[in-house]
Amino acid sequence: MRDLFARLVQRFVDNNGPEDVAISGTHIELTPTLKSFVRHQTDRLFCHGLLVSCVSVDLERDDLRACGPWFVARGYVRTAEREVFASAGADECQKSVSCLIDHLDHI
Repeated sequence: MRDLFARLVQRFVDNNGPEDVAISGTHIELTPTLKSFVRHQTDRLFCHGLLVSCVSVDLERDDLRACGPWFVARGYVRTAEREVFASAGADECQKSVSCLIDHLDHI
């Protein structure tokens, strides 16, 4: 029984590191600071005890709006039970990421 528990804990630790977050961008420069911010925000998704196997965040900047740039963050989370997609938009990139993670965290 101990061996099984140790394997499950190790699997949880192995599958929930920062390397499991894929970050991509469209019309936006992914600076190390922005990547760090996204990884820090996505840490909340790994704290619920679910076996999260994949988190993907796509950031997009839209300059075609008349009122200024608009940032859209799209996210995908795969757990052992289901797959979840969400998106959020805001006038700042960090706001869109925060809103996205709030959506994914409450689903």
